[in-house]
Amino acid sequence: MWIAYALLCAISYGICDFSTKYATPDGDTLAMYKIIVPTGISFALFAIFRAATGNYGPSSFASLLMMHPPVLLITAGYLVAMLFYNAAYRFMEGAVATALEETTFFFTFVILAAYYLVTGKTAELSEAGSFVRFIAAAGIFLGIILLAVFQHKRATVAQNSESQAHPRFGAKFLLIPLFAAFLDAFISMGDSLMLDSYAGVGVNEDDYLFLTGVLYAFFLGVVPYIILCIKLRHAYNPFAKENLRALIPGVSETVGLLLYMKAVAAEPFYAFPLISISPVFGVFFCRILLKERIGFKRWATVSLIIACSVILAVSMGEV
Repeated sequence: MWIAYALLCAISYGICDFSTKYATPDGDTLAMYKIIVPTGISFALFAIFRAATGNYGPSSFASLLMMHPPVLLITAGYLVAMLFYNAAYRFMEGAVATALEETTFFFTFVILAAYYLVTGKTAELSEAGSFVRFIAAAGIFLGIILLAVFQHKRATVAQNSESQAHPRFGAKFLLIPLFAAFLDAFISMGDSLMLDSYAGVGVNEDDYLFLTGVLYAFFLGVVPYIILCIKLRHAYNPFAKENLRALIPGVSETVGLLLYMKAVAAEPFYAFPLISISPVFGVFFCRILLKERIGFKRWATVSLIIACSVILAVSMGEV
């Protein structure tokens, strides 16, 4: 069953990637917050449902949080990662941002290798650093460098030609999704450790879903909503006609997160490789539905990053 959860999760995240770009017009500096609010609302409804069907209440939430305080950092970190992910779509095409999101597996590999090196676990380092994984990691790193070069050239040409393209599409803005992917690597590892009963904490799946549902409702719903109200200087209505497009990435992100937790709870290691194909769906939707044209060189670079990320995820799933 975990295969179905992981595949549906990948499709949901692909829809989220495409719709995030669709819901992020160039002139809307608050779009990154507007997209997150529906996610928080969805999780609030989910938490209420879990509380009603699973006999959970305020005391249950308090006791679970005291038993597993790291979940607070995981969910708060996810808010920061989502803000950076969403901001990235303002500064580059959806296909490029989607590919860079997938570098999470590259950072996970680097973090694990650094941990084994620092702690002197040479056997684990040797196992983690197989030839295939090093080649895949090198391919991702090369892809990032090439993408930075191409983005810089594009911004320079646009600036010199005084075209409508803005130089903000330059290489330095690649750091936005890369930082989000780096942070997401720690979050993914945290989820695995919390849910893995063999090598981690082994939190009950239902308890974890309820606990994270409430926390995501707060961090992804209440916090960005307050920020929006402060910046707009009036109450924000997520269901107003002009804000409806922001509901699509919010709902698809929620569905993807729930499917992700179900898949990881059922299979902590092997679920990640299948989930890792989500950028394929995201890039496909951006090309077909948004008619994005980013040129052969950048398409090839995006394809290199995605392919190497999938290979790295598959090889890491075999540990």
